[in-house]
Amino acid sequence: MDLFWQIVLGSGIGSALFSIYTLYKMYLTESKEHNENQKMARASIIVGLLGIIFVFLGSLVGIVLGFLSMRGKKYKTLSKIGIAVSILTALPWLLVIVLGQ
Repeated sequence: MDLFWQIVLGSGIGSALFSIYTLYKMYLTESKEHNENQKMARASIIVGLLGIIFVFLGSLVGIVLGFLSMRGKKYKTLSKIGIAVSILTALPWLLVIVLGQ
């Protein structure tokens, strides 16, 4: 991989992690104000992180759980974090599948 693409990929991952951090800060302020049950959103984050180990399947399940946990909820920040984490763990596997290396 060229140095250019490494820099592009690194900056993209860095900005995505920063976005997740800002979403988490929003979640902390929302959770102090309201006590809404978000078990499925937490499961989305955990399963999304397990997508690193379970090749792409965990990430896909994490994305689906994230979208399901958004239905009917007023505060959706934790669900958005779960979706973002799941997408981030799916990207390396997608590159491996597409590039075949």
